[in-house]
Amino acid sequence: MKRKSCMTPVKRIPFSRPYPLNAPRLAKGFEEIVETRWYTKGKNVKRLEEALVSYLDVDHAIATGTGSSALLIGLRSYADRIGVESITVPAFTFDSVRYTIEFAGIKDIRYGDVDPRTWTLVDQEYPTDIVMGMDTFGNKSDIKETETERLFFDAAQSFGAEISRDRGAIEIISFAGGKVITTGGEGGAIVTNDGVLAAECRHLRDLFSKMPEACAFIGVSMMDHIDDILKQKAEIAKLYRKKIPLQFQEITATNNYIVGCLMDGRDEFIAENRERVDFRDFYREPLKSPEITDMLSKRMLCLPNGPDVIPNIDFICALVNRSLEG
Repeated sequence: MKRKSCMTPVKRIPFSRPYPLNAPRLAKGFEEIVETRWYTKGKNVKRLEEALVSYLDVDHAIATGTGSSALLIGLRSYADRIGVESITVPAFTFDSVRYTIEFAGIKDIRYGDVDPRTWTLVDQEYPTDIVMGMDTFGNKSDIKETETERLFFDAAQSFGAEISRDRGAIEIISFAGGKVITTGGEGGAIVTNDGVLAAECRHLRDLFSKMPEACAFIGVSMMDHIDDILKQKAEIAKLYRKKIPLQFQEITATNNYIVGCLMDGRDEFIAENRERVDFRDFYREPLKSPEITDMLSKRMLCLPNGPDVIPNIDFICALVNRSLEG
């Protein structure tokens, strides 16, 4: 069978770039920061935290310098509060999660497998002191078999997703460059309804992980466009599912549409198209390799989902479908 030709775009299609903002407005905001010489703990950080509280309908939001530091601060505060010695986390995640947990002083780390449909931690009772669910690619982890006070959620990838579960004691958000909302490449936040935990997190944040005012201003500007960003990602996900005959991650409610699917021969496909499209194979070396995690690490493919995708989506889908034809 003769393969269909795929016209290559002039530039390589990135996996996910931030939503484009108004450059003159950003410049004006940066100029004000420089003129006032108020680079941290100023009005923009406060505005971002207030926007998060309002949008997420929570009592407290603490902006941090990075998502990893948000995870570290949240875990440490939580562990000190209830006396945590052991934790269960999904095996299907970044290696940095393990290091962050160890830095927080929790040495007994156990790894659970994930659901083959949703790719989130299997919903069952776990014997550890706390359980950390992870919202894999924006899919909200829902662990009904564990008490709320023992739940801690890594929600780094799910900003803007509808939530039907209990939030647990703490949720962690990331504002890294590839996330739905970015604060200029790095950044994070801790959200909670527990005032005592929030105060401790804020204290630790002020010691070593304050968010710069310039980063917070970018975050506030991004929040002005959150509905448009989510709408665009929803459109991209819908088109992929319509045009590509692969098994996709099953979502539990709505997520932020980081689109994952399963492909045999994934590694060869990514290598063949590396110069044209930035396809991703996250977690190819998981923390542990139980059955489903091992399968996903070998077959899971994430498709580009940023603002550059819409005009190029037919080309991306053609590459995938051409590979499936053999």
